[in-house]
Amino acid sequence: TYNTQRDNAQDVQLSPHLMIYKDLLDNVVEEIEAQNIESIEAQIYVDFRDFMELDAYVSITNDRGILVKLTLSVYGYEYYYGIKFGYEDQDFFLRELSMGTEPGRYEYFEFLENHQMIDIRYTEYSYWYRYQNQNDNTYYEISKEDSQFYDDYVLSWFNPETNIRTRIIRTGEGNMNHIELFNYKGICFSFTEYVDDGNIDVAWQLLEATGWDSVYYEENTTNPLNGIYKDGEKIFSDARMNIDLNSMFANVRVQYTFMKSELTNDILNLSAYGLDFNHEEINLDFIETTISNSFEESAYLSVYRGIDFVNDDLSQTLYAAIDEDIKP
Repeated sequence: TYNTQRDNAQDVQLSPHLMIYKDLLDNVVEEIEAQNIESIEAQIYVDFRDFMELDAYVSITNDRGILVKLTLSVYGYEYYYGIKFGYEDQDFFLRELSMGTEPGRYEYFEFLENHQMIDIRYTEYSYWYRYQNQNDNTYYEISKEDSQFYDDYVLSWFNPETNIRTRIIRTGEGNMNHIELFNYKGICFSFTEYVDDGNIDVAWQLLEATGWDSVYYEENTTNPLNGIYKDGEKIFSDARMNIDLNSMFANVRVQYTFMKSELTNDILNLSAYGLDFNHEEINLDFIETTISNSFEESAYLSVYRGIDFVNDDLSQTLYAAIDEDIKP
């Protein structure tokens, strides 16, 4: 039995933060139904000693949700927040829009219980979009900066069908390809390519390999006996190691850095070290195909309410798709 890492399930449950909104909604709806109230509207204005003003509008929507619109003016700078929460087919939802004084810049958050969570940040030259699916653990994140100086993007994707997490970085500050293979316990293989200098980091969970016999490890020491053994001889003596053992689990992870030209299939399957890695699919072609196809294969996840974050003109389409009730 080895260490069960923090799994790849997406935490889209009702956190304590979201429960505050849900409990408030339930209490308000219960009260207005008890009082037989058809509608509620309130306008609130507060002046905080001349340095900040708050203007708030609160109402109950036709579908028995709560709508709050806040405008804050602080030393001449104006900030807007629109929040709406209610139920959609028995599932609790929350939608939040925040905007500052900079034109064309806003942040949007959307949560739908038992379905997904959406995060969006948008400016004139960049955006960030994250989608988390509660039911199948799909995680998708893409950010892009597109200006006269940059045409950068970062893609992160966990594919629950392959149990592979991919991260592709193409920026002016560096380019990287990264994949991690999960099993039900956690990460059992990782590959990181630093495209600009040609270095590659490869790491294996050796509890997924056969052929070695034992590990000797004294915690917090540099004992020369520390290491992994096969037939009484130490192997991986020049590797970076992460070894743990307690009454609950063990962990035996090794990592090497190679030049791309040095990496072979024998290294990837550990036969170069006299071992057998229990994931036969891992080879050079598999890694190359996974990286080269990840952008295209995950493209369907870039679509939100019919808007494609990768291909559409977000300046014309994105803001229009946000719930009209929470806009200024």
